[in-house]
Amino acid sequence: MALHCLSCFSVAPLLRFDNGSAVATPTAWAQTRRDQVAQLLQRHLLGTLPPRAPTLRLATRTNATTSGSSCSSFYELTFDTSDAPSTRAAPPAPLVTSNGSSTVAFSVELLTPYACDAISPTATLPLFMTQWNHREWALRALSRGYASLVYPAADTRDAAPAFQCAYRQTASMGLILARAYVASRALDFALSPPNGTAGLPSFAAGRVCVTGHSRNGKQSLLFAAFDERVGAVVGSSPGAPISSPYAYSSHNFYGEGPDAGTAGTWWLSSITQYSDDPGRMPMDGHGVLALIAPRYCAIADAWTDFEGDSTFADEMGVLAASEVYRLLKAPSTALQLLHRPGGHHGFDSVASYLDWFDHALGRACSEPAFPLAYADSEPAFQRLVYLTPAGFKWAAWRDAFAAPPPPPPPSAPLEERVSWLLQLDATPTAVSAGGIYAEESLSGRLSWPSVMLGHVPAETSRAQRQPLSFGDYVTATAYWPARRGGAGGGGALPAVVWLHPYSYASGFSPSYGMAHVPTDLAAEGYLVLAYDQVGFASRLRDGGTTFYARHGAKASLLGHMVRDVRSAVDLVHCLTAAGRTTAQCRTGEAALRAYPALADKLPLVDASRVILAGYSLGGNVALHAAALDPRVSAVAAFAAFTPMRTDLVGRPTGGLRRLFETHALLPRLGFFEREPHRVPYDFDELLRAIAPRPALLHTPTRDRDANASEVDALIDRARWARLVQHAPPTATRMGSAEVKVLVRWLEEEVAGVTPRVRDVRL
Repeated sequence: MALHCLSCFSVAPLLRFDNGSAVATPTAWAQTRRDQVAQLLQRHLLGTLPPRAPTLRLATRTNATTSGSSCSSFYELTFDTSDAPSTRAAPPAPLVTSNGSSTVAFSVELLTPYACDAISPTATLPLFMTQWNHREWALRALSRGYASLVYPAADTRDAAPAFQCAYRQTASMGLILARAYVASRALDFALSPPNGTAGLPSFAAGRVCVTGHSRNGKQSLLFAAFDERVGAVVGSSPGAPISSPYAYSSHNFYGEGPDAGTAGTWWLSSITQYSDDPGRMPMDGHGVLALIAPRYCAIADAWTDFEGDSTFADEMGVLAASEVYRLLKAPSTALQLLHRPGGHHGFDSVASYLDWFDHALGRACSEPAFPLAYADSEPAFQRLVYLTPAGFKWAAWRDAFAAPPPPPPPSAPLEERVSWLLQLDATPTAVSAGGIYAEESLSGRLSWPSVMLGHVPAETSRAQRQPLSFGDYVTATAYWPARRGGAGGGGALPAVVWLHPYSYASGFSPSYGMAHVPTDLAAEGYLVLAYDQVGFASRLRDGGTTFYARHGAKASLLGHMVRDVRSAVDLVHCLTAAGRTTAQCRTGEAALRAYPALADKLPLVDASRVILAGYSLGGNVALHAAALDPRVSAVAAFAAFTPMRTDLVGRPTGGLRRLFETHALLPRLGFFEREPHRVPYDFDELLRAIAPRPALLHTPTRDRDANASEVDALIDRARWARLVQHAPPTATRMGSAEVKVLVRWLEEEVAGVTPRVRDVRL
């Protein structure tokens, strides 16, 4: 089956030579293109490696201890770097100089599954490698019959700066590539030790595996990419940009972009030039995975990782690299995704990584009566599972389901045309007053999924919070001012429903310097309702192909997002003075008052001040929902759209395909890709439906998902007195400056809000 559009964010092609011609054979990849990709990565992201490896002069066994049936040996390795140009700068330890010969020395620990004075029971042992701060992982591998080599390339003990210093006139390698270089030097010792090295078993290239977590996962993948002696690698939550390409992991994904703060240390400082549009990078992290092909590579990620590792970005990187794996006729299981629940730390299963290594090295149990019950297929690892829209193919959706009815004519009411495209009519709904579990109400414990998965920040002095559910059992969190009580604690508050961007990993919780909008607005006097939209974070597994497996061609993801907003507004109106007394708001757990009702815990809401606000995807959803729901008092949309009817194939935005396939939001939109002027409606009609209510459109001129001049022209066609547009000459982001713009607009346009921010500069 053909891959879907990987050019939607202009990610660099892997199977095109630098001159643009196609890479059509494994030989063309191996002899030319592979080196081009490696050079692009070094030149534009990683820094360059030394021109040749240093010679391992000495490997001295400094300690050997038998513990039970295993042996722990420490070796001091000394490498001759005298071919590197001399430098007058004082080198850091452990770089030493003796007799005019520059050397780098560091220690490694080798763990073998037999006593120190015993002979290896097998001719060659599989070798497991990891970093110093993952020594316990090495012990786990030891218990599975691996020899384990622990090397110093981590924050706790690091030989990388010594090599950076030794080669600083011939190599520009950043810290992460330098740590991978340390791993290669440690492997030199294991595979080619100096004559007379004591206590070392026999190892073989290709039967070497490596893993590490977070930044150590990045270096593990780089080690495998640049050292073909490694047979298998698991990157555990490696994140941006190595497993999560920057093109799919920047500001409008609430991810880690080139300006996240690691440029100049981990990576080349020049990468910041791509901060506005990472898709312009000559080569992104997907190139690292391609360099590993056809060897075994797995990316282990967490659904709600808000520290720079996005499942969607990981899956898009794997999808891109799979082209090379197929070209090289790699085993069908050689490239894999290992998904787990939770956040960046915790839930990581080293045992499952070892299962993967056993599979890669042919050591796995083949007894069918004892399968790996947690694996996604049987036999294990046979199926590559995509949780996000990375696995959605629009052509497959089109071919699997009957053709939709024709769209309503342009003369039909807007609501009818929107409902056709979003497929809003297919699912029955009812009003939900919201709820909380009794044990949480009475004990104060917060055990909702969004809290358990780690992406709801702890209560602060600025805001109170209460997890709850609403609508079709959507988990949400309500925030309100810290010094404000429940329903009887003062006047009615304005309410904001906050809608997040394409933040597949973190949902409504931001990452790396971006503002936590719900808390910021609560501190300014608002009740804020925030939740993960369907297909994101705690609801990640409800999106992608899973959504369409459940709903077929009867619904769309964007349609369900708009339905959720309607349900959120239902909940907000049940918190108003009038709503608290209506029959439809006294349902569910509110009916018999068997335990404290949600309405008693949350402040009173002013029905005349119900605002929708969103960023990127969230802004798009907010505009649709506000246009269809007159209960919404005002709407604010940040970097929300580009006109659909002019979003042509081949545009840097990705065209309409960005919406109907890349993010699988609106499958019916795919029928208009070649004729976008026939799309049933555009955003100017949504804006006119919102009028005369107040609206804020924040449209940065360097929004990678928009054409600024066309956005301006569309807004001019729909402009009314209370529509405010801000078009700063910036890229898309949602930081403190944007929150100030939002707060200032709310103060000026939504009557009755007591201003607290006085020094805002728009």
